[in-house]
Amino acid sequence: MSEDTGSPMLSGAEPDPQGQEPQEAQQTGQDTQQQGQAQQGQQTQAQAQTQAQAQTQAQEQQGAPESYEPFSAPEGFVITGEQQEELAALGKEMGLTQAQTQKLVEHGAKKIGDGMEALRLEVIKRWRKESESDPEITSGISHAHRLVANVGDEKLRADFQKMISETGIGDNPVFIRFCIQAGRLLGEDAFIKSGGQDAARPDTLMSIAHRVYGDM
Repeated sequence: MSEDTGSPMLSGAEPDPQGQEPQEAQQTGQDTQQQGQAQQGQQTQAQAQTQAQAQTQAQEQQGAPESYEPFSAPEGFVITGEQQEELAALGKEMGLTQAQTQKLVEHGAKKIGDGMEALRLEVIKRWRKESESDPEITSGISHAHRLVANVGDEKLRADFQKMISETGIGDNPVFIRFCIQAGRLLGEDAFIKSGGQDAARPDTLMSIAHRVYGDM
């Protein structure tokens, strides 16, 4: 009597379908769970997009307020009462909020400032070109330098030279001609040294200007 070793691992018989049901049911459950998570993620993303769109629409619908607070003037600018009213009217016409209108003010001020600076530099460039091509100026500039270097006390001279540098008027041909003629009227000995201090004779810039140009 032979010993029963059980069913062979490989045989022609089909496997019992009841033995696979737990494994198939487990796989189906995992697939269902993954699908549910994916759908939940898509719903969350859709909700976020809807909220963002709603927020954007609310901001657009907010538009111009009933009345604007006074707009802040950028550095170097002044906004008058009349200009405040004009800006408020423009903001209402365009349907802008307070913040949007303020941004428009700042952007406009920057453009104006850039344009004014470019114009100033162009004017100075034109002055310099005219001065450098004027024989009266090129031959007499030393008299202008002597005037600037000697008029007034040390602080006044420093302030005067700073003003010339910052404004660019030192390149203005009319200003230079005035300084040349004033320097000639003062002469080499217009100032004398006394006790280590500069002591000017009675000539002043006003009296020199009167002698150069007469009654103005």
